[in-house]
Amino acid sequence: MTTVNGKADKIMASGNVVVDSPKTGTATGDNGVYSVVPRTVVLTGNVVLKKGKDVMQGAQLTVNLATGQAVLGGGVKGQTQGQSRVKAVFTPNSQ
Repeated sequence: MTTVNGKADKIMASGNVVVDSPKTGTATGDNGVYSVVPRTVVLTGNVVLKKGKDVMQGAQLTVNLATGQAVLGGGVKGQTQGQSRVKAVFTPNSQ
């Protein structure tokens, strides 16, 4: 954790990091950094984002918890253990 003026600025986690948001779904990754003031989370390493039956995988996910916007990236080849593409499976509703 880093602090600015005695208040938490960034919180870092490693291992099986899980972020659950009603707007974006449940995301997991190897590492995570939560930036307090902009309310953003960046997950890296074997990232999986699930919302309902939809599943997306990539190397890095940035989630804005205030707006619910999530951006999933594949990373740069050679820097992400071979992952350079985003993979996704979308399941349409039966309605």
